[in-house]
Amino acid sequence: MRIIRYPDALESSFIPNKLAYREKEISTISGLVFSSLMRGLSTPLWIYGPAGVGKTVTLKYLQKATTEPRIFYENALSHGSMRAILVSVLGQLGKLVPPAGITYKQIFTALSEFRKGAGKSMVIVIDEAAHLYMEPEGIYNLNRAPELYGLNISPIYISIEAPEIHSSFREFSGSLRMESLRFRKYDAGELYGIILDRARRSLSDGSWNEETLRYIAESAEGYGSARVAIEVLQKSALIAEHRGSEAIEPDDIRSAISMIDPFVTESKLSELSDRDLITLLAICRILRHSVSTGVKEIAREVRSVSDEFPVRSQDFRVYDSIRRLERLGFIKGKIVGMGDRKGVSKVIQISDIPVSVLSGKIENILSVMAG
Repeated sequence: MRIIRYPDALESSFIPNKLAYREKEISTISGLVFSSLMRGLSTPLWIYGPAGVGKTVTLKYLQKATTEPRIFYENALSHGSMRAILVSVLGQLGKLVPPAGITYKQIFTALSEFRKGAGKSMVIVIDEAAHLYMEPEGIYNLNRAPELYGLNISPIYISIEAPEIHSSFREFSGSLRMESLRFRKYDAGELYGIILDRARRSLSDGSWNEETLRYIAESAEGYGSARVAIEVLQKSALIAEHRGSEAIEPDDIRSAISMIDPFVTESKLSELSDRDLITLLAICRILRHSVSTGVKEIAREVRSVSDEFPVRSQDFRVYDSIRRLERLGFIKGKIVGMGDRKGVSKVIQISDIPVSVLSGKIENILSVMAG
């Protein structure tokens, strides 16, 4: 059985028809740039925030959904210079010119001639804008194009870094005001909503469930990145398919996460005490077919593992060991409500490595210690 039916929805290039959790940012961009431009006012905008928080997809979504003004999306990393970016925009308008030797005045004059007939305004989105920091002439000409060339045009720059890091962009604008907009990280609830939509679009019915997706969302929350969450979903599904399974299991998710950002290594494990290794092994064995477990279950399993690998130390407090492992990043603990006024409880998860793999590593180390 194939788990992935429609792989396009799991690709980074996929643009949904409705963009969730970025309505506020869409409204801000529309008001600051688009509405102002329609009134003949140009407002350069600097968009920034960590990778995977929706900066690029938001602008591509707006490009897809907006007819006026016309939006051109370019990537500074792909083109290498502002001149090449603007020549690319000319090419999309039907004017093919070689970038070598052409001046900014010639470029903007050509853009002005092409836009006069249509009578429309335009927005040029430049992703990876930090790569243009040595392009003062091009930035100045683009930001001041309305007054220098009579063009109804506004630039939007996208970068990971805040605009303060690149104060030269403001300096090159002269007296023209440059606005900025920060994209925040997604929280676990938003990541769940995003991958729920992608799972419905791309995966076979019955190959995933709510618990599976919430586990992925919670595992990716530290990144705050939709890109990471979607990649984990994609890789988990591929791993499950490779196993011949009909559904994604918790260890498929852990395998996917370890491929993206490996954390646990033999050297890190070898630094743990025998008590902590036994506690970690007990947790792994409980989590073979489960997303999380509780402290009481761990304590019971520790007694079983201790019979198999006797502990040298007599002072063995399981809860202290759990806290150390959590502090060191081997496990993750969270407080959950028990429902019906029963209070709260702490549950433990492992998300950085398949527990089947981690169990084998720990057993080998404990065997050497015992020998």
